[in-house]
Parts: sequence; C-alpha cells; structure tokens
Amino acid sequence: MNQQITHSNQSATDISAVLNRGNLQAAVNIISNLIDNQDYAKVAEGMELWLQQPKVLPGHLCLLYGFALNALGRCDGALTAHKQAIVEHPGLANAKARKESTTIPNYDEYESPCIGCGSNDSKLAYVCNQSLSVNNFDVLNPIRVWKDCIDCGLTYTSNMPTAEALEKYYSANYLAQQPGGPLYNISEEGREQSYIKNSETRLKVIEEISGGKGRLIDVGAGRGTFVKVAQDKGWTAEGLEQLPENVAYAEKRWGLTLSQMDFFDLDSQEAYDAITLFEVFEHLTRPWEALKKCADMLSPKGVLVIAMPFRDSPYAKALHPAKDAWWSEPAHLIYIDTQCLAAKASEFGLHHVHTEEVEGAGRLDTYFTKVR
Repeated sequence: MNQQITHSNQSATDISAVLNRGNLQAAVNIISNLIDNQDYAKVAEGMELWLQQPKVLPGHLCLLYGFALNALGRCDGALTAHKQAIVEHPGLANAKARKESTTIPNYDEYESPCIGCGSNDSKLAYVCNQSLSVNNFDVLNPIRVWKDCIDCGLTYTSNMPTAEALEKYYSANYLAQQPGGPLYNISEEGREQSYIKNSETRLKVIEEISGGKGRLIDVGAGRGTFVKVAQDKGWTAEGLEQLPENVAYAEKRWGLTLSQMDFFDLDSQEAYDAITLFEVFEHLTRPWEALKKCADMLSPKGVLVIAMPFRDSPYAKALHPAKDAWWSEPAHLIYIDTQCLAAKASEFGLHHVHTEEVEGAGRLDTYFTKVR
C-alpha cells in the first residue's frame, strides 16, 4: 500500500525535473513505477513537458513513452516512439535475447490490407515492441502494428511477414523449444502428457456435440499427438502439418504419416465429421477464407473446433491491454474476440454452440456446427 501511495504522488513535473538535471536512471525509475500502476497519462504529460524544447530521447525513454502512448490509445504517437527507440538503441530490436547491436536488421515484410477481406479501410488498434517478451530471432520485426478493419471487424497485424520470413521464424522457434533450448522449460514427458490429457478432453466434447465418431482432420497437427489420441479413440483421423521437423517427429514417435501441405491445397472428396485447428487460426494469412473452407468441408453432423487466444477471454478481460502478452506474440497475425469469429462463421452457415477453456492464459476452444 505504501508503495502505491508513493507512486501516485509522483507527478509529470517530477519526470521533467529529473530529466532536466540529467538523471536518466531516476527518470526511468519514476516512469516505470507509474506504468506499473497504469498511470499512463502522467508519463505522457511528463515526457511532453520535457520535450517542449527539441531534444533527442534516449532509446529506453522512447520505449517507455511509446508504451504509455499506446496504453492511452494514442497509437500514432506510440508507433513513432517505438521506431525511434530502436533507432537510438538498436539492441531494442531483440531485447529478449539481450543482443547488443549497432545495426537494425532488414525485415522481410510488407504493409498489408486486411488479411480477412482485403479492405484498406482500417484504424490503428495497438502498437508494441514484441521483442521485450519473446525472442524474434532477428527474423520478424519487433515493432508490431495492429489494425482494426472497419469492414469485417478483424484485428490484424499490418506489417505482415512474408511466408519465407515466417518459415524461418517457425524453424528457429522449434529448435529453441527442444531439450536444451532457451525456451524449453518443461520435460519432454511432461509436455507430451499435457497434450494427451488436453486431446482426450477435447475429443470428449466433440463426441458429445456430434453424437459419435467418424472422419477427423487436425489442421496444423504439430507433433501429431491429437491425431494419435483420436485414432486410439476410434476416429478415422489424419493431420496436416507444414513444419518438416514436426512431421518427422510424428512419424518417429507415433508412427503417423502427417500430410506436409498447406491447408488451402487440400482437396478432399469426402466431408469430415470433425475439423480441428488448435492454436493455428491466429497464424493464418487468410483466416476468413480458411473458415469458409472448413465450413464447406464439414459434414451435416460435423463439428469445427478453433482454439486460440481471444480478446474476450477471462485472462484478457482481467488485464489492461498493455499487460496482455498476446499482442506481443511474433507469429500471431490476428487477435479477435469470440463474437467476431462467431459472426463471420454464421455467414458461412456455422453456428457457435460451445466455448471451453482447456489450456488457459487466454486460449479458448470454440465449437461450431452446421446450421440445421
């Protein structure tokens, strides 16, 4: 409580005063304290008081200024501040990896219209430096620029990585998560048992909704655990997976032959009784097209399951957006709420019937059936 009172007594003029005295660390401490208490307006006011005379902000102050502006919804200013932070301190281009650098990588990306409907009518929704929380391996731009599409409601990243850049990132991230890698924080056995348990939970819900078993396809099957569990439970199950390392693992561990192909290249002559996308949909460059394809492939009694982080999850609702880690996930291309997904699904003849939280941390499983 005393800490809260101390922080609330700090003012915008305190920031300007310590900066005028050249005490950079004291300014950083004050600003960080105010940000921790979500007092973003004081941060912005203090920085703007100090900037009344032309000055060059050090990189870390630019970063904090951008963070505060974004939290206030002043996304244009936040974007400028975040870009300037990296210019002043190139090491902030990969802050999580603590990589000191004097140059900024050239990122393989392009400015994209809405990846759902192709509209150019949008507004800035969020700006952040994702490398503060996740290693971008110098492949994906640390500055994430999110936009809200005015026409279809999709929130998408507009500085879109190319397919080649995403493939490089996925491969680097895969290696980092292997035993001995920097992201590996759970035993191989523990991770596998968690996947098996979640798979059994999900199959039970699917069977309750569909009334039985049949043909199942897991899109973005990863290491094949869900496909293997489904087969063991009596489903005629198959999986699609693009990452060759995962395809090789599934064959070695489970004896599975996953199809290494793009979902949009799949041409199935028979309908599926279950189509699942677990933490896949948010990675797709054509999400609404994928949703329609799923609807077209689903049998009359079929169930579609899309599991991903949602903006209206209990996790997200409990946090100020500035504290929501999913805005900073490098390879996520969209961030929407369940209502947005359900509304678009209804256009393709799908009905949202159930939502369940299996994995937590903002990830929800949403279940859809054909409109009967």
